Amino acid sequence: MKHVLSAFLLLITLLVSAQTDTDDPAYLRAVEIGLGELQKGQCKPCLEAYERAFAISKHSALSHLRAARCAQMCKDKTKAQAYIDKALEISWDATAELLEDKNEYPELAALHDSDLGKKTVEKAMAVAKASGFNFELAKTLDALREEDQRPRQELEVIQSKYTEADPEFQQFLHDWSSSDSLCLIKAEAIIQQYGYPGKSLVGESRQDVIWLII
Repeated sequence: MKHVLSAFLLLITLLVSAQTDTDDPAYLRAVEIGLGELQKGQCKPCLEAYERAFAISKHSALSHLRAARCAQMCKDKTKAQAYIDKALEISWDATAELLEDKNEYPELAALHDSDLGKKTVEKAMAVAKASGFNFELAKTLDALREEDQRPRQELEVIQSKYTEADPEFQQFLHDWSSSDSLCLIKAEAIIQQYGYPGKSLVGESRQDVIWLII
């Protein structure tokens, strides 16, 4: 069950960060060029690169958001809106989370802070409510993910300071085990309250990912 919980939490994270469902070399090269031009502030070649990419695949919310920022830089409001709309169509929750994660995606910060970005997040939230997305449960799952990952993130530091025979290391392992047990209890309580994951848990857009761990 612990492995199921970890897989569940990891898959939720991977859902947001996934960029594309194709490994076509031409597509990958085009989006790489597009991002590079965006980071250099070159809006026209950025748009040209993403347009080449979208002729191959149109399944990445992240790439469409980056293209929208390029169009915004070029002052092409119509194209920027079209790319935003496509990103929302692909995944409203990924679109909202990508825009709000300025640390991981700093190239989208200006888009997030603009009127277009703010309206996009508002629209995503409206779609979420209409689809029955459970915001409170989503917050609970996010907190549970952070709690589950905290000792794993601290492991490397602990290993650099202590050997496995040191009492400090043994205490860390004990605390880690206690944390896992607590996370397990919380996960089981969620399942008891909401049933096994599905549309009634956190919303339709995450359903496929959640069902993978059942």
